[in-house]
Order: sequence, then C-alpha cells, then structure tokens
Amino acid sequence: MECKAEKGGVGVDSVLGLQSQEVRRTWVLGFSGYDAARLEGISPNLTWLKWLAIAAMLFDHAAWGVLASLHLDAGASLWRLPGRISIPFFAFLIAFNYNFFTRDKKKFVLRLWLFAALSEPLYCFYFGCDGNAFLPLAIGSTFLLASEAAATDLKKYLLCAVFTLCCMLSLFSVWSFAVMLVASLVWLFSVFVKSGRLLLLLPIYLLMLLCNQINWIFAAVLLATLAPIVAALKMDAGLPSLGMNKWVGYCFYPGHLILLILVFRPL
Repeated sequence: MECKAEKGGVGVDSVLGLQSQEVRRTWVLGFSGYDAARLEGISPNLTWLKWLAIAAMLFDHAAWGVLASLHLDAGASLWRLPGRISIPFFAFLIAFNYNFFTRDKKKFVLRLWLFAALSEPLYCFYFGCDGNAFLPLAIGSTFLLASEAAATDLKKYLLCAVFTLCCMLSLFSVWSFAVMLVASLVWLFSVFVKSGRLLLLLPIYLLMLLCNQINWIFAAVLLATLAPIVAALKMDAGLPSLGMNKWVGYCFYPGHLILLILVFRPL
C-alpha cells in the first residue's frame, strides 16, 4: 500500500526521508545546531577553554621572561610549548562569541581594537618586538564584520580580494605573515562554528601548523587543542561553571604584561 501525503500534510515516506537526512547531517556536521538551551549548556565549557587559554598564555609569557633573564634562547625552548595552544583557543572563542554571544558586533570589534592598541606598547617593551595577540584577533573579527556588511556578491568578492592582497603583502614580513594567518584562523573558526562541519578542522589544523614551527612536537600539541574545542561543543550538559566577567578577559592581557614587566624588566 502506497503512502501518499495528504493535502497540507506530510507523508510517512517524507518524514522518514527527513529523519534520515537529519541523521546524515548530524554525522557529517557533527552538531545539530545552536538553540538558546544548547548555547546555555555549552557556555560553561567555553569559559573553561578561556581559562585554559589564559593559563597557557601566562605560562608561555612567564617562561619567556625566565629564559630571557638567563640569557637562553626563549624562542626554541620547549618551556614555551603550552603557549602554542592559547592562540587557537582564543581564535575559536572570538569566532564563537562573535556569532552567538555578542549583542553588538561593532562594539565587540571595537573593544578588540581598543585593547590591541593598549597592549601593543606593553608587548613591545616586554618582548622587544611588536605583534600582541589582540591584533590578529581584531583583524580577523573586522573581516567577519565587513563580510556581513557586504550586502552584494560584488562587495564580498572585493572584500575577499582585499583580504587576499593583505595576505600576499604579509609574505614580505614574518610578523605580518603570522598576523594574517591568525586572522584567517578566526575566519575559518567562524565558518566552522556556523556550519559545524568537522571536515573544516583539517584546514584549521594545517593553518595552525603554519602559524608555528612545524615539527612533530608542535604538530602533536596543536592537534590536541582540537579535542577540547570539539568536546566543548558536543557536551550539551556543560561543565561546572567557573564564571568570568567579559572585562576580566579583556583586561587580563595588558594587566599580565604590566605584572611581567615589573617582575622581569624592572625600570
């Protein structure tokens, strides 16, 4: 007996077809969407990631100060290995918060630029070079905002052309190249969290490798950073909430640089 859809209704075959499509979609994408309840459930997980990123960054920067005071090569030391996970975590958190937890995206991007400007002199004084972490995150979020504001396909193509040109120009400077790579990482993470496609983790991982020295130790550490990111999105129940005011996350970066300057580079 053939099941047919009644007028204004849905047939059994159609229902089963939709269900099978949803099952395939869940397996391919890895996630079933972000409603209000799910966002509330995974919010504590993201806070844990933020604390982990902050701890890794603080360890990395403090290790640089210790090694520099001992006149050792800080750049090649394995003591700075934990810091490699901080940028991927921050890029992911920026992309996710931009898409799901930000009421005013323009203010969100402006805050990133503000703290990038505040942190740059401190970063330059402590490390002796430019390029604080806020800068590539601000650039990446700016391109996200600009791509949404580009209403026509032509404007989006022009935006992609400008971004590509910036990437090409960055090849003439190691620092500029790293900045554009991290900015691209923010964009890729944004595509990932909106689509949920697990396959996007492959170019994300390759991009993270380009942002760092490519050897098997760094490759293993960077690969390990993807596991807590996926786990944070998959664990709907969430972890116990640690809580963090958004301004704590913003102010910690210039604040910890001031503290490290006082400890390792006294005037």
